[in-house]
Amino acid sequence: MEDFRAMTPPERADYVCQRHWEAGQIRAELDNAESFAADSEIALSRGYRLHRSCELVPVVVAATERCITEEDGARVCRETSELSHKEVCKDEPVAIDGAFEKEKLNGYRKQIRELRAEHDAAFNACVAKVRGMSAADAFDYFQSVKGGF
Repeated sequence: MEDFRAMTPPERADYVCQRHWEAGQIRAELDNAESFAADSEIALSRGYRLHRSCELVPVVVAATERCITEEDGARVCRETSELSHKEVCKDEPVAIDGAFEKEKLNGYRKQIRELRAEHDAAFNACVAKVRGMSAADAFDYFQSVKGGF
């Protein structure tokens, strides 16, 4: 609460609205759409996608030799080993349909524009609301709307 009292109204509004659950949710969707768009752009520039396939393969972790001396004095040794598994992956190129990939990319770009506008509208509405609040009211509002940040 003391931090809120030390902030100016614009600083409080920015702090609260940057952490508002709704803005965070929209930002997460925006990050996701931007990631898909970047993936499509890479696939288009390459002309193919990479498909990763992985499998677990056995790996010897530690091999030890244990020796005993038998009654007749003969020394007998046995090697034992512990097995573990390691994930081994390989990337294989897979052809893409360029026209379909461009269509998907255009859809992602449209979604990005819409999400940015939605985020800006939600953020600006929040700022307008919080700017007029006292530090105590802004703190209470923050407690009620903060996301998992």
